[in-house]
Amino acid sequence: MSAKNRLYKIICLGLFLYPAFISAQSFRLTHLTTHDGLPIDNVYAAAQDDNGFIWFGTDFGIARYDGYRFTTYDKKNGMANKAVTDIVYAGGDSLIFCSYPTTLQVIHKDGHIKTLIENTGLALHQLTRHNGQFYFYKRTDANFGIWEKGKYSIFKTDRFFTQKEILLNSIVSLEENGVAFCTSKGLFIQKGLQLMTYLPGQNVQFAVYTGKKTILAVVNGKLVRSDQAFTFKELPFQFPKDFIVYHAVEDKTGNFWFRGLDKGLYRFNENELMDFTDRVGMESKAMNEFFADADGNLWFCTDGNGVLLKKNSAFYNYETVDGLVNNKILHLLKQDDGLLIGTSNGLSVLNHNKIATIKLPKTGTALQYTYQLFPVADKVTGICIEQTFQFSVDTNSIERLEKQLRLGQYTFKAFNAQFAWQENDQTAWMLIKKTLIRLQKGNRNKLTIDLSAFGLKKGYCMIGFENKYWLGTDAGIILIDKGKISVTDSIAGRKIKQVFNFLKDSKGLLWIATDNGVFVYKYNQFTFKNISPSTAGNYCTGLTEDDQDRIWVSTWDGIFMLDGDVQVPFNTNDGLPSKTANCILFDTAEQQLYVGTDNGLGVLRKTRFVNNSSDRKIFINCNLTGNGERMLSDGSRLQPDENNLNFYLSFPYYQEISKVLYEYRLDEGKWISTINPVINISDIGSGEHRFYARAKVNDNIVSTAETGFSFSVKNPFYKTWWFWLIGILLLQFFIFRIINHYNKKAKEKKLTAELQNAEYASLKQQAFTSLMNPHFIFNALNSVQHYINKQDRQSANKYLSNFAALIRRSFEAAQKSFVTLEEELETMRLYLELEKMRFADKFEYRFNVSKEAEEDDWMLPSMMLQPFLENAVLHGLISMDIKGLLTIDVTTENNALKVIITDNGIGMEKSKALRREGKHNSKGMLLINERIGILSKLGKEPITLTITPLDIHAQNPGTKVTLIIPQEVYEVYQQQKNPS
Repeated sequence: MSAKNRLYKIICLGLFLYPAFISAQSFRLTHLTTHDGLPIDNVYAAAQDDNGFIWFGTDFGIARYDGYRFTTYDKKNGMANKAVTDIVYAGGDSLIFCSYPTTLQVIHKDGHIKTLIENTGLALHQLTRHNGQFYFYKRTDANFGIWEKGKYSIFKTDRFFTQKEILLNSIVSLEENGVAFCTSKGLFIQKGLQLMTYLPGQNVQFAVYTGKKTILAVVNGKLVRSDQAFTFKELPFQFPKDFIVYHAVEDKTGNFWFRGLDKGLYRFNENELMDFTDRVGMESKAMNEFFADADGNLWFCTDGNGVLLKKNSAFYNYETVDGLVNNKILHLLKQDDGLLIGTSNGLSVLNHNKIATIKLPKTGTALQYTYQLFPVADKVTGICIEQTFQFSVDTNSIERLEKQLRLGQYTFKAFNAQFAWQENDQTAWMLIKKTLIRLQKGNRNKLTIDLSAFGLKKGYCMIGFENKYWLGTDAGIILIDKGKISVTDSIAGRKIKQVFNFLKDSKGLLWIATDNGVFVYKYNQFTFKNISPSTAGNYCTGLTEDDQDRIWVSTWDGIFMLDGDVQVPFNTNDGLPSKTANCILFDTAEQQLYVGTDNGLGVLRKTRFVNNSSDRKIFINCNLTGNGERMLSDGSRLQPDENNLNFYLSFPYYQEISKVLYEYRLDEGKWISTINPVINISDIGSGEHRFYARAKVNDNIVSTAETGFSFSVKNPFYKTWWFWLIGILLLQFFIFRIINHYNKKAKEKKLTAELQNAEYASLKQQAFTSLMNPHFIFNALNSVQHYINKQDRQSANKYLSNFAALIRRSFEAAQKSFVTLEEELETMRLYLELEKMRFADKFEYRFNVSKEAEEDDWMLPSMMLQPFLENAVLHGLISMDIKGLLTIDVTTENNALKVIITDNGIGMEKSKALRREGKHNSKGMLLINERIGILSKLGKEPITLTITPLDIHAQNPGTKVTLIIPQEVYEVYQQQKNPS
């Protein structure tokens, strides 16, 4: 390069390179106030327990925060005073706090509060924990107290430090190296019984025990640092004279943060001490305390402004306050000398966390709209800027090309260039207005292609793929294939208007970012990738690929990481400067992802989005909803109607990177995913249940194990075993009753029929008896006439008297179906007495009635026995040459009446023979048998009748009639006749 050209570059560098190097990172805060659940916006102190919950001391009690909700504990939980000035974690399940003004108390994780010291004798403001001891003090007092395992002591500084007029500024735990007292007369370190003095006579405002086991102290406004042997060295950094350090912490990244007595915030690292007061909005608000949690998040407790949270964000952000020429970033390009950032008003460079602003010549308009950055050659970059200017930039200068673009030895004037694409070292393409131009090294003849016929107004990008040139425009995709030009505004059935970016990935796939989603192309086939359910989420502006073959997409709804079927979104909740992302770039060398947004540059380090936390626990609280709403404990037993529950999931994880996804299931059901930490499950069935929950961050499970909550719901009475047993028994009972009723009705119907038959048989027998009566009466009257002719008046009177009595009884019996045994026996006696007189005492009769038969009121069918007596007399006894004997024995047997009629007559066989010779057919016995058969159906036991020879070996074998009549025959008969 000639001396003239070198001089020209130096002049240009002086004119256009503005050395505004700023290394500060933009400071983004989350603001938590009463609107988020804080009991009041006056917050004095904060601490974190081993479960990750943050506890805040306020004017209205203690508030516990889980990242989603606040839970407040106050006087109703046992607090002595609502104002809590300081709080420290005591280990285990408890936290020690100062209940203003003089009470020291402990709160357990379950919210139970207990008083340790009711009156300390000191106005308590600050607490420090050191190896199980708790130091409490107020900076304006010269005293401090110590509480350890129930023992309390007060120390005066003049006695403890043996110096006069000493002011205790702060107490700091040095862990195993003892406790340090920062005073107005030096730094005192107590280890065991030893008290060592450092920085004697100097005002030590505060000290921080660092992660490197050294001390960083503020002495008279200056920073001093010790080595591990506590040898101090002054650093070249000093706070303003009016800034009195009141508190300091070290964050997870090694930065030290200092707050002032009234207000103000400073950050110190190895290179600089910076004022961050205006970045947290604390110019007019007092900050009471702040601390760094286990994830490196900073919590700022303010007086009247709630809590400010600086999350240990996934992104480092840069804005105009950090040196960017403009916050609206349109294009990014990584070169060896840093990251070139094209904005809507010029160009900036990010190199080693410092930003250089590059002034560009005025274009006649207020803004210098950078359309695109593209590589031209080694260390030379082309810039497409609004209107007519193009530049190339190398490591030393910015070279103005006087409205020209230089490619190697080729010079070409360019006006209104929209984008350019370096195909290779020999060829570049540029779109100027509606003309596509191809430039080739060493060839002054350019190829121009007129695209005005395709309706485009603007072009965005270009790529070569599968021997075709793909041009992304606001009219869709323009394809140039061997001289043939075509345009498409529809891909995979989806309408597209703007194509912003092409990317050929490591697998040989072509990715296309459009205003209607992302498409993947290969082998003449398009596949649609739905990035987001929102319209803004599918307005895709940029594509890049990281070193793990994952695709990152910038959209107007944040950015998305695509890893196979998994999509992980990142937006402002993760620290992205704006949800409107215009471009995206992954730097393999630096292992960083750059995102250009409408509100600055976001930088995501690979180590920041690879989550390695796996020891966090998810917590479950359960609340019964509906009637009788209340909190439940693990193992609760609920009533059948208490089956609507809300489960509150707490996963105390506050980093911006945390894309917390909750997963839950009831019993052995499928896991269900949600981003809502409040789970409602209704209509829970009866039985033993267990609710399981776990949490994921960026699709990685970070809760080490499933957390469970057990409960049981009692069976409703209609599902209990006893209900079913009773139900089955009742059902059986009713079925039995129905069947019994049916059987009873059927039986009654049958019995009614049998009774009707019995009545009919009785009537038939009575009718037959009435037919016999004329013959009997005729014989009886002959007998009377005989006695009269013989003038045997006594016998005639007796016969007539018995005959009249028999006739009367016969008529009475004819009106009844059953008669008493006494009546039947009397009728039998009258009948036998008449027959005996008639046949001139040719036979004798005897009645043998047992005592049981006489005593009981036995009933038997009317005129049932008379036919047997008649047969015995007429067919058995009167045909003999000898005097006959008729015996009637009446006894009881098995609840039945047993009647045995015996005679010593000629027997059944001879009697039948005589009747056959006389052609006599006896219907009386047939009617008796029919009647017995019908009556036998009334009871369980039938009426039995047996007729056998009395003695088959005798000349006159005689006859024995045995009739057994069960008592229930009459009882059933009566029930059917009289149902009531």
